[in-house]
Parts: sequence; C-alpha cells; structure tokens
Amino acid sequence: MTARVCHLLISLNPGGLEQLVVQWTNARNAAHPGSTKICTLDENGLLASQVHGDVVTVLHANRAQQPWDLAAVKRLRSVFADVDVVHSHNLAAQQYAALACRGTSVRHIHTEHGSNPHTGGWLNRLRLRFLARRTDALVCVSHDTAAAMRPNWKVADGVVTVIANGVSPHQAVLPSERNALRDQLGIPNDAFLIGSIGRLSREKRYDRLIRTLAALQKREPDLNAMLVLVGEGERHDELVLLADSMSVTASVKFCGFRPEARCFLDVFNLFVLCSESEGLPVALLEAMAARCPVAVTDAGDCLRVIDDGRAGIALPDDKGQWPGCIAAVAKEAEAETLARCERASRRIETDYAQAATLRAYESLYDARSPST
Repeated sequence: MTARVCHLLISLNPGGLEQLVVQWTNARNAAHPGSTKICTLDENGLLASQVHGDVVTVLHANRAQQPWDLAAVKRLRSVFADVDVVHSHNLAAQQYAALACRGTSVRHIHTEHGSNPHTGGWLNRLRLRFLARRTDALVCVSHDTAAAMRPNWKVADGVVTVIANGVSPHQAVLPSERNALRDQLGIPNDAFLIGSIGRLSREKRYDRLIRTLAALQKREPDLNAMLVLVGEGERHDELVLLADSMSVTASVKFCGFRPEARCFLDVFNLFVLCSESEGLPVALLEAMAARCPVAVTDAGDCLRVIDDGRAGIALPDDKGQWPGCIAAVAKEAEAETLARCERASRRIETDYAQAATLRAYESLYDARSPST
C-alpha cells in the first residue's frame, strides 16, 4: 500500500526546495492519486498555483510566538490525521512536525536543504539535538550539508542519509521562442548572455556577478556581455543600486519571478552560480540538464555536481579572475563547449534524475522502524 505523505514547509514562495516539493507532489499524485499533500506554516506562496489539485493547506502559524504557536501545533495534528508520513523541510518545519507527531503513529522524515544558519549558541544546538532524536529519518540533500549538520544534530555518520536533489528532463523551447524571449528582454542577437536563476538573497551573492559583468565589459568590450537575473527577493533594490553605481544598468535585466524560468536556460550563453552557501541547487541541475554551459563557485556540492570541472567551469576563489574565466568560455571552440555540456547532461541523467530521488524517498516512506 502506498504511504500517504504530507510535505511540511514554511511557504510555497519561489525557491529551490519549494520548487522541488511542488514537483515531487505532482509526480507522486500522478502515479498514486491522492497520496500526497502539502501543508505550509506561514502562507500559500506563488508556487501554490503550480500544485495540481486541492492538496495545499495553510496553517497561518504565529511563529513569532515563543517557544511556538501551540494552536498551530493542534491544527497541524488534524492535518496529519489521515497521513502515514510527514516530510518536513528545514528547521522551522521540522520543529512543528516533531511537536505535532509526538504521541502519534505518524512517521516523521526531515530533509535539510542547506547548512542551517540557526546553529549558533548552545540553545540552538540543544534544540537541533532535541529535534534529531524526535525525527525518524534525517536526510541532507548534499554531502556538504550532511557534514555541517551531523555535529549539530550530534548523531553518528550512519544515521544521516544523503539523497541528492533530482530534476526532470529538460523540455527545450523552439528557436522561434528563444528569439522571442531575447527580443522581449531587449537582448541583441550578438550579445553574450550570462544568466542565473534564484532568489535575490544574501547567500546567492549576485553582487559578485554584477561586479564581474562591469569588469568583463571593460576587459572585453567587443563581447557585448549582458546579465539576466530570474528571481525575486529582499536584495532586489540593493542590486539595482549596485548595477547603477557600476554603470551597467542597461546591461542587467531583473526579470523577477517567472513560472517558466527553465525556458531562460535555452537563451543563456552561460549560467553562473555565484553563491557563498548552498546545499544542492536545483537551478544548477536544471541548467546542466538543458545543456547550458555552467560556471559555479565552491559552495555546497557544486564542484561534485560538475565532476570537478569536467561538466562545468569551477570559478576560482579570487573574484578578480572571474571576468577572465567567463571570457575564456565565450571564446573557446564550440566543439569544446558542446562536449562539456553533453557530459553535464549525461551526469544529470545518471546521478541527479528526479525519478531516482523519488525512489530514494519512497524507500524511507515505506520503512517502518525509526532510523535515529
């Protein structure tokens, strides 16, 4: 019998983990109708419209209430009444899931999607260890995240399972659609288009990319380099001001949230992930699946994903070298670029496919004995 699962997370506002939860829920319900639902602590979010069927519940929890919103915990228990497994995502959701599952037969699986910032101080460490012991299975999306979280949870190496994020096959757009998207953005046909998809948040460090663009334009004026950022977030206004101060406003396009974000991967000449902190970024996996050239920082498992440079470009720690790295990609032989992109696409198919990720979680859903 297929386990009935409820995903618990803060909201369905745009982000990598939120996108994964939507995709996993739709895929699982397509295979097993009525098997999977979603509960959000705070609000619905823009991605809720992409969930098929009426399977999303919003708690409107008052998470500012200390130590927690007991009324929300009670409501959550009623949401969990008809499920076998609760799958929480990141710390806030893990806390409420552990409280709501206490004293019930509902199995609790937790996934940490990055190195949790709430690990400082002895109270936070005690909280993390308390929750770890009240969670049936602890999962991390990357080896880097697992290495960071094991000492915080204070569990043995074998207790934490690493299940890599996985993405569905890329559906390429037609050449006419690519041209139309470039025209819509005001991108000349001869422009070398650098792009990235993600939240405009602190850890993504898009300020690095804007500064790199300014330096690249001075170094290689004939390249006609431009930048497209797809996503929204709290750093938007700051990044707009930075682009203005670097005199590249006309060359930076802020596209905001786009439901069809994967279409941009067929338009970019280079996808750049410039984060200082990551788990296993979905946007990178999708770019590689789309055979879009990629360049990444040494954050999370990014270097592992690009096979230490065989399936993508590893950006050096020295940011001053980034313009030269990007210029080299723009000028390299087409055959070399295509070969690297083909290796990247095969790597996604073999190691980061959504079907494999779902099978790994399914084995945890079906387990009956706690793993912690």
